[in-house]
Amino acid sequence: SGKWELVTDKFPFILADPMAFYDKDLDKLFIYYGSGAGTSIMGMELDKKTMMPKMEAVPLFHPDAKNYGWEVAGDYNTNYSHEAWMEGAWMNKHNGKYYLQYAVPGTEFKSYSNGIYVSDSP
Repeated sequence: SGKWELVTDKFPFILADPMAFYDKDLDKLFIYYGSGAGTSIMGMELDKKTMMPKMEAVPLFHPDAKNYGWEVAGDYNTNYSHEAWMEGAWMNKHNGKYYLQYAVPGTEFKSYSNGIYVSDSP
């Protein structure tokens, strides 16, 4: 219809770089968010009618330069003194698998890249 309706303006906290994901197979709504230096990508289920959290937010993953060198800051992933900037959570579902994409180590670097975690559940 092109007509938007406000569901709520009372969300209990600020969501940095949020992405809503509705899983029609589960009939559940989730939100993924997070943006900042050294911050985690977070996730939680929302009530479909009120858009309010149904649970506490869960930290899903955090920058891990020790194990994933491409997450190290700098144009050539060599700046260990600069904490990586993680952002851009995006969930997709394909053939029963969930793919949670994110971006790191920061838009100012040539090495800015996307990572994807794969799971059997959202």
